[in-house]
Amino acid sequence: MNIWAVVVPKTRGSCLSEMKVCIQDSVCNAQLSGLFKSCSEPGCDGVRCQRAARRFYDGLPLGVAEMLVFCACEPDDPQCLSVRADIQSPACPERPEGTRTRTCLEARDDCVKDPLCRKQYGTFQSKCLRSESIFCHAGESCFGPVDLDLILGSDFECRRAFFGTMGTVLHQPCTCDGLNSDDRHACLFFRSIFHDKSPFVHGQNKGNESHEAAHVESRVLGLPWFGYQVVFLLVCILIMVTLITGIMVVLHKLG
Repeated sequence: MNIWAVVVPKTRGSCLSEMKVCIQDSVCNAQLSGLFKSCSEPGCDGVRCQRAARRFYDGLPLGVAEMLVFCACEPDDPQCLSVRADIQSPACPERPEGTRTRTCLEARDDCVKDPLCRKQYGTFQSKCLRSESIFCHAGESCFGPVDLDLILGSDFECRRAFFGTMGTVLHQPCTCDGLNSDDRHACLFFRSIFHDKSPFVHGQNKGNESHEAAHVESRVLGLPWFGYQVVFLLVCILIMVTLITGIMVVLHKLG
């Protein structure tokens, strides 16, 4: 099976099943092996692990990236949750002793300090935030407590920009514990984007609903686009025949 031709499913697949699909493909398997090797070997280097994650997702077609980035797990399935963490938030399994988990706001700030991450983050903001939701000034992080519905989660360019952030500190494990009310609100908003992926999952579902609605509308109307052209032509012919017949009847009566 060649997963490069896979069409993104309408529902989120299990991360275990999506991982199996990747493993069964020689190209995806080779890239996946490189990712796991860099992020699990003894003396794992966090920077090297992040670079391996970027190479992994940079080498995937958009449809395959969606399959892996948006896969789902049941909350009580530890094996699936472990696989999801390995492919969506790859990180070295061991951290230096005494290192605490950074908050998601600290992860955002660390990203802004890194030139490559800041560039990917800026692209994400420019492609994903509706103009009315951008209330920051140049050079600021541009993420405060805003409505998730203002993020263009179903837009193609936005989703592609989101995949561009994979392998950066934005997707590393982070927490919102211990923050005050305002900071916690902003932290949870940030986490819902880069870890829960709520706007994109919601946008994917909305896109599927729109597709289904269009399909239903097409069936209700009964004919594809070229069918309407045929019907229109037949109606025109019928009108012309009726007119000609009427004119002939009038001329016959006059004649």
